Amino acid sequence: MTSSRIIDQHNTGLNRPKEMVTSIIDPDTLASPLAQTYLYWQKIQASRTLPLASDFDPIAIPQALAHLILVGIEQSPLDFRFRVIGDYINERMKTNYMHQCLSDIPEKGPSSQIWAFYERCWSEKKPVLVRLNYIGPYAGIRQSEEIYLPLGNEAGEVTKILVCLTFDAQGIPPR
Repeated sequence: MTSSRIIDQHNTGLNRPKEMVTSIIDPDTLASPLAQTYLYWQKIQASRTLPLASDFDPIAIPQALAHLILVGIEQSPLDFRFRVIGDYINERMKTNYMHQCLSDIPEKGPSSQIWAFYERCWSEKKPVLVRLNYIGPYAGIRQSEEIYLPLGNEAGEVTKILVCLTFDAQGIPPR
């Protein structure tokens, strides 16, 4: 069952956009890199429930490359390891998380909101669209838009999650 909910966890009385987490996705409402990535994911999904990780070819979506994160799934215990982080994202993060597991990063472990997005995508084997109010070092950013897309193997298990992320501001300085 697909679900949609609007959350406003950081409403400080300011005119901030509403946060959103949903599995109902309309590519016409997405920022360009997210729309391109989602449409490509649908294309490689074809008639399968889950697109194969082996079918993912980043060259097919060159305009979105800098906005992509590829995360590998670790089992027993469940964890999410950063395999690829695009330049657009890496330049706007405080730290380069390449090769790190989510559980090893302070405030990103199993009880965190970001963990919940990865876990939902992994367990439901469905895309997750997230719009979050930005809390971080760059005053010019108000919100992020992120799409989590599961990639799997022939057995139907999610083995990777492809994330495309963008921010609502331009000209944010690199770290």
